[in-house]
Amino acid sequence: WYMYGALLQQGGMHLPYADSARIIVGSWWLVVLVVATTYCGNLVAFLTFPKIDIPITTIDELLAHKDTVTWSLIGGSFLEKQLQIAREPKFMRLYRGLQKREPNEDMIRDIEKGKHVFIDWKIRLQYIMKKRYMVTDRCDFAIGLDDFYDEQLGMAVPQNTPYLTTINEEIKKLHQVGLIHKWLTNYLPKRDRCWKVRHVAEVNNHTVNMDDMQGSFFVLFLGFLLSLFVI
Repeated sequence: WYMYGALLQQGGMHLPYADSARIIVGSWWLVVLVVATTYCGNLVAFLTFPKIDIPITTIDELLAHKDTVTWSLIGGSFLEKQLQIAREPKFMRLYRGLQKREPNEDMIRDIEKGKHVFIDWKIRLQYIMKKRYMVTDRCDFAIGLDDFYDEQLGMAVPQNTPYLTTINEEIKKLHQVGLIHKWLTNYLPKRDRCWKVRHVAEVNNHTVNMDDMQGSFFVLFLGFLLSLFVI
């Protein structure tokens, strides 16, 4: 009974008198400590979701996973036209394996499962990430490291217009007084913890609840049931 009590961290009232028996008991306690520590470590690791390396962050990595991952963009978009006329080998391979899809729930689920990559303007991807984060409170998506093109905005005016200098000066003043920065801050997606999800997916730690411990209750119930049959 002393051996069984040691497994439950209880011990016993009387110790053996012989040195050989005490050596056996001491060795058994060492075994119990190792087993208990290993069990506690595995339990903590099981209840905590580990960090997961995101396998695809660049175009080269995407092409390397072409057998298991698909990619798409919106058909007829500017990005499709630019990829179509691209002469760089990796962009040509990217265009050959391209799918033309509109973003929908099926595609979102494929992205969450790691089976699909959606290519679009970064600002639109940030809106999708923000919308999903507000619904699930999780960072399920990450934006890749490669940028295809620099998006620049401007105003088109008639050639040789006398107002060009005035327009440029007014836009410069808007930058200087901070209005353009304020507009971008107000109308672009707000920064949250998902903006930091680049190389490594976030760790989703959660408090241990009754659902996590239901296996222990099953074992306890089984023990009570067996004791009834023994009695």
